[in-house]
Amino acid sequence: DYSDEYGCVNNFQCKETQQYINIDKKCDGVFDCNDYSDECNEECSSQILSACSLKISAWIMGIMAVSFNISVLLRLANDPPTATSFASVNNVLRILICAGDLLTGIYLLVISVFDTVIVGNQYCR
Repeated sequence: DYSDEYGCVNNFQCKETQQYINIDKKCDGVFDCNDYSDECNEECSSQILSACSLKISAWIMGIMAVSFNISVLLRLANDPPTATSFASVNNVLRILICAGDLLTGIYLLVISVFDTVIVGNQYCR
């Protein structure tokens, strides 16, 4: 009847089934309660970006970084070849910086998509 577990701080009580599990099993990524209450509760957040402002910023910066850096890379690719080695090195460095920024933008978009579409609020449904 679980009466000896009631009030213990080292146990977690499942909401619907009223069964008790060890507190270490709460929020560990494994569903131990039949009603999933050990993972789907206010204390176990499965979202990567919890604040709304952070989500919006990641989307905006990711979209801007990808679009601007693609346009810069296209412009650099269409530039005529340079005659001096200094200018060639300068162009290579500009392309490397632009490619790094592009990858950072793609990374931000992947995190945003994963948080919104894959994890989001659908994790426990």
